[in-house]
Amino acid sequence: MAFTSSNTSTGFKVSGRVEKIAPNPWPAAIDYAHEIAWNGCVNLFLIANGLEPDADGNNAEKMQQLWELSKGKMEARNCDFNDINLLEDYEGEIPTGSTGKPAARFNMIGLMTGGKKGESGAYRKEFVDYLQRSRIPERTVLLCFPARRGEKDGKFNLVLTYEK
Repeated sequence: MAFTSSNTSTGFKVSGRVEKIAPNPWPAAIDYAHEIAWNGCVNLFLIANGLEPDADGNNAEKMQQLWELSKGKMEARNCDFNDINLLEDYEGEIPTGSTGKPAARFNMIGLMTGGKKGESGAYRKEFVDYLQRSRIPERTVLLCFPARRGEKDGKFNLVLTYEK
């Protein structure tokens, strides 16, 4: 039995392409908008229930007291969400929609309604998921209802209640 060897070498070539990937402005803008929206909702809850929000935004203790006093259901009626820009003081890049204009989700009405007609409630779901992470008592949920059924005037009733 004989073995033979070959001196033939097989070469291969590695080629690659480097692309500059633009940073995605959405995650940071969404986090900022959710924080501003939540602080706005807290202020509206406190004001609607006769308490003055702290100017520094540290209202967690007041919310906890209010939650306990309300026996698990808080309401803030006729909250006006017209002309609220959730990225007003945002210093990062502001994402745009497909038209090149600032995305609708960054106004409070867009966030509370889940977007334009035909869109899913993805904005609202993301905001509720954001709240559930640590900002409201366990097994509670923020509900938003138009203040006057059938009218789109930008006014909502906020209800913080137990998840069923």
